[in-house]
Amino acid sequence: MEPSNDSGGMVVSLAGLTHMGRARKENQDTFLAIRLPPPASGSSGDDAAPFRIGPEQESGGAAGVRWSLGGGDGALFLVADGMGGAAGGATASRMAVMFVTEELEDRWSSAASPPSSSDLSASLRDAVEGVNQVIHERGLEDQALQGMGTTFTGGLLAGGSLIIAQVGDSRAYRLRNDELEQLTRDQSVVQEMVEAGAMTPEEARRSPQRNMILQALGTSPRVNVVMSEVETAPGDLFLLCSDGLCGVVPEETIVGTLRDCPELGLACRSLVEQANDAGGPDNITVLLVRVGGDDLPAGETIREARSETRPFRLDALEP
Repeated sequence: MEPSNDSGGMVVSLAGLTHMGRARKENQDTFLAIRLPPPASGSSGDDAAPFRIGPEQESGGAAGVRWSLGGGDGALFLVADGMGGAAGGATASRMAVMFVTEELEDRWSSAASPPSSSDLSASLRDAVEGVNQVIHERGLEDQALQGMGTTFTGGLLAGGSLIIAQVGDSRAYRLRNDELEQLTRDQSVVQEMVEAGAMTPEEARRSPQRNMILQALGTSPRVNVVMSEVETAPGDLFLLCSDGLCGVVPEETIVGTLRDCPELGLACRSLVEQANDAGGPDNITVLLVRVGGDDLPAGETIREARSETRPFRLDALEP
């Protein structure tokens, strides 16, 4: 599908939150959302600076922002769940998010015209494959980082569609008409067992093998990036999350929370609290993106954070 690039654009509302959980001693999750300005727009200064939200904008709560995307604009949403060593997991997840962000920003800004869907998909896949090699080589060079890796789920919104790249078991969902659809497939041992009929989804959520994934960025020289694409419609709500949420909180509970909490910041906080109430066995990251709707519910926090004034950091919330 080739999305139209001459549309009138859309409004997107976002909020994100990450938390260490109750059992971990550090947060190795990373999330980031950035706005991509029109390619070759010729603009400069603050107007051309990509807006972004990440852990450093949380300030004790869920970061919130609203972007008006024109026909040539795009937006990138990323969640990574690191693993390995005292510093390895956090390093790997940050490397994944920052490398992919920089690659997409460079390719987007240097394009002569708004790229096609196939070009965008190829750019996102290439960036993920590239950072896999970078993380793998860094782990080989630094003994303290040996064996580090990270899951990765990223969404690129442009021209009326969301292009998704996934490695591992961090997930992307779409809530439409109160129905939650999982847009990604876990690349995990328990998922294969569920599909083979050897385990139910509920058993998979409780299984000691639930954290065994089949691939991650950085653990081998090559990786199979799973790409997909879905059309967007006004009212769609997308959820990107680490397994600290979806591996603990049942989907029916997630649906109820998203339905009952129209304020995205409140929904993020509620989902994190529910994961912690269920034991918080892992780091928890929630990134929500609502497509369409010029108005936000009363009380929604709006903040436009420019990269020049808010440099990206990995500061995580205290539990």
